[in-house]
Amino acid sequence: MDSLTRSFLALDVWLDSTFSVKDWDLRVVAATSAVFFLSIRFTAGRTYKIDWDAFVHALLTSILSTICVWIDISAVEIRGLREPLGSVLCHGALTNFHRLTPALTQGYAICDFINGFTLGKDAIAHGVATFAVMTYFNEMGASHIITPMLFMEISTTVLATIKASFFTPGMTIAAQGLFALSFLFCRICVTPYIMYTAIRDMYIHGTEDCFGTIS
Repeated sequence: MDSLTRSFLALDVWLDSTFSVKDWDLRVVAATSAVFFLSIRFTAGRTYKIDWDAFVHALLTSILSTICVWIDISAVEIRGLREPLGSVLCHGALTNFHRLTPALTQGYAICDFINGFTLGKDAIAHGVATFAVMTYFNEMGASHIITPMLFMEISTTVLATIKASFFTPGMTIAAQGLFALSFLFCRICVTPYIMYTAIRDMYIHGTEDCFGTIS
């Protein structure tokens, strides 16, 4: 196991021993997240032409999901089973990062929904769909399965800043290029593969014995 993974696992243990994050209710986390992101929306707004609520959410979920994807690479060393097979076979979340991250997105979905009133029906549908999917996985005690898929939010982090008023023309072009590359890598290559492995393992092994209550 590499040193970075050990550091992430040590951080997870510290957070739990200090703040008892393992006992945090996902519904409370989602509600707190909604308040947090709405506060950003109504205070920072679109200062400098940046959607600050979208940026902060994308940044947080990108960091947390990337940590989880990195940890998943060492899943066999950690508990003897690769991911997501370990989760499908009822071994639970590898870390608190895996369990809690979708609740942040569940709470943020309210901002997506509100954005729809100015951006159109597609944005409203996106907010509703995001809320429904995250709520389903959280309520089924399977939040840790969907967390690695939030890796796709890396491209959203770039997108939220692409029209920043303090960017020079050159910086804007660079941001557009970075968005295109991150979109290709995260949303076209990595995330679909993660989805495929999760769906494949759930299809082969089923989930009836594991999920049904909040973990």
